[in-house]
Parts: sequence; C-alpha cells; structure tokens
Amino acid sequence: MSVLVERPEQRNLKYMTLQAGRGLAALLVVMQHSSTFAGVVPGLWVHPEISRWLMGMKLGVAFFFVLSGIVILTAHWEDVGRPDKVRRYAWKRFRRIYPIYWVVLIPVVASQLVLGTQPSRSNPWVVVSSVVLVRIRSGYETNLVVAWTLFIEVLFYALFALALVNRRVGAAVLGLWFAMSALNLMHRPMVAEMLFSPLHLLFAMGMAVAWWMRRRKTARPGVLLASGGAVLLTGLIYGGWRGSASCWVYLWAGAGTAIALLGAVELERQRRIAVPGWMRFLGDASYSIYLAHFPVVSALARVCHRMDARLHWPIAVWLAVMVACGTGAGCLLHVFVERPLMRGRRPRTVVRSYPVGVPATA
Repeated sequence: MSVLVERPEQRNLKYMTLQAGRGLAALLVVMQHSSTFAGVVPGLWVHPEISRWLMGMKLGVAFFFVLSGIVILTAHWEDVGRPDKVRRYAWKRFRRIYPIYWVVLIPVVASQLVLGTQPSRSNPWVVVSSVVLVRIRSGYETNLVVAWTLFIEVLFYALFALALVNRRVGAAVLGLWFAMSALNLMHRPMVAEMLFSPLHLLFAMGMAVAWWMRRRKTARPGVLLASGGAVLLTGLIYGGWRGSASCWVYLWAGAGTAIALLGAVELERQRRIAVPGWMRFLGDASYSIYLAHFPVVSALARVCHRMDARLHWPIAVWLAVMVACGTGAGCLLHVFVERPLMRGRRPRTVVRSYPVGVPATA
C-alpha cells in the first residue's frame, strides 16, 4: 500500500455509510431487547428460544464503539496537540450526549422513585451516577438500562481530551488504557474491570480504521465490506447459538465491523455505493432510538401481553409490534426533541448539496 497525500476535500467528511450502519446497529439492539420481553421476562410470554437466538443482536453495541473511535479521531484529527480546542471539543461531546439523554432519563427515574418497583435504582448514588454518567459508588447499576454503554463512551471522550492537551501524553495514556484493557481480557482479577473493560479495545479498532482512512489507500473495498460483514454475521449467529455474548464475541464482531466500515467508506469515496434516504434518517435518529426504545418496549410488552389473551396472535407479530413501536418512538423523539435541541445550539455554517452517495461536508 502506498501512502497518499491528504487532499483538502477529504477532511471533515460525513460519510453516509457510517450513518446507515449506525441505524442498523440501533435496530439490532431494539430487536434484542424486544426478544427478551417476548421470551424470558416473568409474567409475560414464555419463549426462551426467541430470546436466546436473538441474543447475538446485542452485538450492535460493538458497532457503536468502533464507530465512536472512527468519528472522534476523524473529527478531531487537526485538534490533537492543541489545548485551545479542548473547550470546544468538550462542549460538542456534552451537547451530543447529555441533553437528549436527560430528556429520556428524567421520566424513567421519576417513575422508578414513585412506583418503587426497583429499590436498588432508588439509591442516591445510582441516580447521581446515571445523571452524570460517571461511576460513583454504584457498581454496574443504572436507572436507564442502555446507559451502561454511555459510561464507557464518556470515559473514552475524557481520555481522548488529553490528546488535545498534549499529543504525547494523550497517546501514552490511551495506549496504557488499551493495554490494561487487553490485560483484563486475559486476567480479569488483576485490574479493575469497570475502568479497563476489554470492550474498550473496540475504540482502538475504530481509531485504527480512522488512521488508515486518513493516511492510506484502501484496496478491494468491496471484498473488505463483504468479508467484514461475514465476520460480523458469524458473531451474531454464534451469540444466538450460545445464548450469550462474551467479550471475545464482542471483539470478534468489532473486528468485522471495522473491516466492513473501511470497505464501505472507500466505496462511498469512489461513488460506488449509494445510501437510501430512509437509512440516513435511521442513522441520524439512532441515538434517540437507542435511548427511548427500552422504556417504550418495557411498557408496551405488558399491554401487548394482555391483548394477546384475547387475540392469540403469533409471538412473531407481537415481537414485530414491539420493534416497530420502540423504533418509531425513537424516531419521533429525534424529530421533535433531539433535532430542535441540536439545531438551536448549532453555529451557522455553509450548507452544500451533494448527490446521493457522495460524502457531504459535516
């Protein structure tokens, strides 16, 4: 592979293939959680085989972590080693994560405190930790089930900020963090698992993809997309066959995701792939879908179960209803809450139009 000279038009690009993948990953997570309510939640349907075989869908989380590594390094490549950019970086990360998260979290916490059905989540330390997304004497408990990934995201953002303050210090800290996380994969009792989870290696995979995209030409992108997708698919199937997903399976799926994304981005650069508008929209709404779907599916599952006592529809129908409603609720949240929040705080920029499938300036 020959090193390419970086072109100005390659900077600050928003790749539609990455957005489409983000939306598909969100759908995988919605399907996995919906299958749990259709299979193993006490008081509802008893179809453990459904929950088991769709367990692999939770590997959509691996996509989000790999994508975060790609996006953060790509978006802030020029900011590394520039302390004056830290404030802007922190504000962008805060604006992206917290406002819409709090919109979903507040009613969830209020209902848990009022109903008292989950005493462990009424612990003040759990509530405070869930609000700030930093572990404070609360172990793994969170008020919003899907928030466990956000704790990991925020930790990654904080460590990456050190690279903006000082390039060498940031690289050393991130390198040590990844090394300790790899050590935890082999010898978990040796280091604190929450601070050094093996899942952190998924960010490293994404950063490696971002570096390669920036510095080198990607040959045979179609082969990479197909082979990476096959690796990810085997992880999904294996997770369903085993009925669980270990850290090794997450990393396997992450490796497949990284390879597939590398090929997809190069195909988009060459204008050999076009992303439909509905997939771009799902990608834009993916964070809202990820946040909103679990409370919605949790409440809807009980309603559907009572209706099923009269209708006796196949469980596949109710599963489809829960997936559709959980996804739809997230889309509505994105359109009517998240998008206005982001638009109201976004600085004015020049917007350019591009044909479908061509990267647009972020």
